[in-house]
Amino acid sequence: IHRPGATPEDRRHLAAALQSGDIRPHYQPKVRLDTGAVTGFEALARWHHPVRGLLAPAAFLSAVKDLGLQGDFQAAMARQVVDDVAGLLAQGIDPGRVSLNISEAALATLSGRQELEQIIAAAPAVTAHLTLEITEDVFIARGGGLIQDSIAHLRGRGLRTALDDFGTGFASFQHLRQLAFDEIKIDRSFVADLGRTGTAEVLVAGFVAIARGLGIGVIAEGVETDQQRRILLKLGCESGQGFLYHPALPLDELRPLLPGF
Repeated sequence: IHRPGATPEDRRHLAAALQSGDIRPHYQPKVRLDTGAVTGFEALARWHHPVRGLLAPAAFLSAVKDLGLQGDFQAAMARQVVDDVAGLLAQGIDPGRVSLNISEAALATLSGRQELEQIIAAAPAVTAHLTLEITEDVFIARGGGLIQDSIAHLRGRGLRTALDDFGTGFASFQHLRQLAFDEIKIDRSFVADLGRTGTAEVLVAGFVAIARGLGIGVIAEGVETDQQRRILLKLGCESGQGFLYHPALPLDELRPLLPGF
């Protein structure tokens, strides 16, 4: 699927996988860095391919975009995440804050935004548990003004928003000036350099200070070593996610990590 010149047959395979649920969310836990206690999850797409096995997003997301299936992909993921969270809540299990990555398809058009709202509105109890993660490349896409309006509108409907991969884009700070977010996520590239370069520590300390000054949360992505964990805590970052704790897990495997299970 991940190749130039994707064909109509590739499109049929992808559309069928979205329809059948073969492309579905796995969930990477977000934790407190001091205790390891799980505070929530990030939903990450995985394709349970009948021939190639479990595929990570890098193997198929470019084809989703090239074949014009972004809207179908966004809607399918949103429905499954909302259904999963609603199912946990119905069992008396609190999943904490669950993050859903939001693409241009749901923000740059009114129809995309309305479809996302309708999916979430079908399970009102889920709203308080959802965080919409938005990467900077969304703002570079078409309809920048509408994207900003959509983010403000969704926050007004009670949904939390997070600025993902913070620090990697040329306009990360400008977005914080123009829009209100509830959280920033420090990109894994900065976390990877902790303990290796003093520059990384200075930058991460700055990111944490910005978040505190704005009164918003901060999460470190890609925490893989105990040294990184200790440095992040020293710099004031209290939450993170990464392979030091857990990879992305299917729904059934994350249940034992949740309070009340």
